[in-house]
Amino acid sequence: IENMEGSNTDGSSRETADNDSSSCFECCPKLAGDEKTRFVRKVFILLFFQIGITAIFVGAAFASDALRRFMQNTLWLLIVCGCITLIIAFSLLCFYRLFKQVPYNYLLLFTFTIAESYMVAAVTSYYTKSSVLAADILTLVMVLINTLTSFCITFDTTRWYSG
Repeated sequence: IENMEGSNTDGSSRETADNDSSSCFECCPKLAGDEKTRFVRKVFILLFFQIGITAIFVGAAFASDALRRFMQNTLWLLIVCGCITLIIAFSLLCFYRLFKQVPYNYLLLFTFTIAESYMVAAVTSYYTKSSVLAADILTLVMVLINTLTSFCITFDTTRWYSG
């Protein structure tokens, strides 16, 4: 509860409380308060969709024996997808500003996700359905828990970082 002079009832001022919450993001001072929360939520939503796309690829590989055999017999496509992911990852270092522009960053993220999803589906096509399903379910549960936590949490967890 605040009194009229701008300090809390325990005597501490509002500025120190605000500075404590934003000091965790010293490397990115623009992310403070609600902006930081929206950013974290956006990241978790994007991760959820990436895992969903990967699950669709893996599910399609296991649903169709012809697609599964195709993935196992076309090593060159796996290598092309690996090269695409490496090119996108390394170009992030060279063309940092391009990755901050709205249409391009989503297109590159989508391309990266499709290439990675194909690679995961091709690799998992060599494993049994039950082991892949168990890994998919556990991954999905963890992402859902982290996403829901980021939506519901009201305090700054970046203070827990011990590094």
